[in-house]
Amino acid sequence: MPEVTVDSYSDLVSDSDLDLVDADTLASVLPASDDQLAFWLPTWLAEEKPLTPVGQSDHVFVAEAVSERETEKAHYVRQGNAGVWIPKSVARIYHTRPDADIVSPQSSLDSPTGGSADD
Repeated sequence: MPEVTVDSYSDLVSDSDLDLVDADTLASVLPASDDQLAFWLPTWLAEEKPLTPVGQSDHVFVAEAVSERETEKAHYVRQGNAGVWIPKSVARIYHTRPDADIVSPQSSLDSPTGGSADD
């Protein structure tokens, strides 16, 4: 599966592989830092890997990318002491351009005044 460049939240919600929970989770973790990958895995692979998903999603992960171990067919990533190969043919890697502004509509609900009657 491809690497996906995200310019806005609409790119995430229009991605047919993502449900709204996955899209909101990715919006909250993007952009990932330079040494990390934000990626989506299908259920069967997510359950097989000893990685902890982020947010409310069971499919979205952020892990340290070990670029010197990357191959043509797989990324090697680490979370804590767990290091695993993530096949490029299955994972979807998400990244942003430097000027992207990824804001989920859900983020306003997390603000101190979000959702209050005083707004």
